[in-house]
Amino acid sequence: MRAQRSVCEDHVRELSGGRRGLLHESRHVRVGILIVGVLFSYTIAVAEPVELRNDDFESGMPAYAQGGFEHDEIAAVRLDPPEPGRYRIDSVRLVLAGDEREVSVGIYIWEESGEAAPGQQIYYGTVELTGSNEHWQDVSLGTEVVVEGPFRVGIQFYYSGFPGIVRDIGPMTYREYNFIDEVNLGWIFMGDFPGLPPGDWVIRAFVEPIGDEAPEPEPEPMPEPGPEPSTPDAGVPTPDAGPEGPSVPPDDGDPAEPMDECHVHSECPVAQYCSSDKICTYDCRVSTDCMRGMRCTNQGMCERNDTGGGCDSNSGQPSSPAWLLLLGILGLLRLTWRRRRSLS
Repeated sequence: MRAQRSVCEDHVRELSGGRRGLLHESRHVRVGILIVGVLFSYTIAVAEPVELRNDDFESGMPAYAQGGFEHDEIAAVRLDPPEPGRYRIDSVRLVLAGDEREVSVGIYIWEESGEAAPGQQIYYGTVELTGSNEHWQDVSLGTEVVVEGPFRVGIQFYYSGFPGIVRDIGPMTYREYNFIDEVNLGWIFMGDFPGLPPGDWVIRAFVEPIGDEAPEPEPEPMPEPGPEPSTPDAGVPTPDAGPEGPSVPPDDGDPAEPMDECHVHSECPVAQYCSSDKICTYDCRVSTDCMRGMRCTNQGMCERNDTGGGCDSNSGQPSSPAWLLLLGILGLLRLTWRRRRSLS
């Protein structure tokens, strides 16, 4: 931003009366803002938005169009919501006056730091605007921007000269509420800029309260309950559970109704295996469900009991026929011994 220029450096006109005059580093304009239709339609669309502002400018009042900004410099204001809480920023309002050409500007929103430099940036966008002495420039942000306290709005100029951002004729409401980001000085309070008459930037924002706390995230939907995996002994009596001896699962048709086609045993529930028909099934729950000499595996299959053991086998004990044969041999030997003794 150029420092204050002498009256010879800036030939300006007062647009309200069509006269030409000489003013300091800005164009003194009387801005008659046509806002009736805009405000009516806006009020219908949005339920009572709150306009935040520092300036005293009203339609028809004289104001200064500040045309001394250089490319990439910024004019900014601090805005305070009326009460503590969370607010959504719907739009930014400003006036670019002194020339009717179309220009490109950047819109920034930062958290307020309380210092000359702003806090964390929370929004940035660019927009093409046409300078006017008769209309507001209302810029919708196009996305939800939420603040929880004072924030700062900045207008970055991607051109030099006019149209310039408008400031009221003063006095400045709050010294620490108006800022300039100058190419050489960086961020400074507007009142500290040498030779600049006091006044507030006409930069405003429309906000809506949205509650004190952030909404809790919606819980993710719970998955539909599936069939519970069966266990090897669930609901099946043990071999000595009743007087009728070992029992087998009741025949309800297919013992394991497949939910999906399987390819390997690991795709099946516990105590089931993938059959040659590519369905999950089982042959047994305990070893007594299998034929003699076979045992029940952890996958519900009957297989040959080569180890002589198993989950229900009498490991290390001969079968009943073997005991009978042994007893017969012992009886025959005892009878032979008795006969020999009687003969002697």
